[in-house]
Amino acid sequence: MATHSQPDRTPTVTGIDHCGNSPRMALTADLVVAWARGGNDDDVVGTRLADDVSHTVLGPGAADSSHGAEAVARSFRAPGEVERLTVHGLLSHGKESACDGTLTLADGSEVDFAHHFSFASAGKQAGLRSIRTYLVPRAA
Repeated sequence: MATHSQPDRTPTVTGIDHCGNSPRMALTADLVVAWARGGNDDDVVGTRLADDVSHTVLGPGAADSSHGAEAVARSFRAPGEVERLTVHGLLSHGKESACDGTLTLADGSEVDFAHHFSFASAGKQAGLRSIRTYLVPRAA
């Protein structure tokens, strides 16, 4: 399951509750929502990518890799039109953050996902160095 370019869209989002005092957790939530919307939010995604960033997508039927800010900005998109984004977990520590959840696509299918984000440093303005996305479609 490769990622595809889609128009900007606004899915229903549930489960993003955090204490609000962690800029990295808030950024991670923003990145995941931007991904579900089609990745077209340059203010969230494009401005946070390091020049040498990589994005790897893994899962049944999915094996894709992009390198460099422009390529990653194009590849960081959900696997279809998302109706609902349900976040199950969101965490950050140091220069790493992660999120997992479930997408409900416009065709009614569901895909479980997890993202692992690695930043250049633990600083608030650090650029993303790597993104690993895991996609697992649920059986119909």
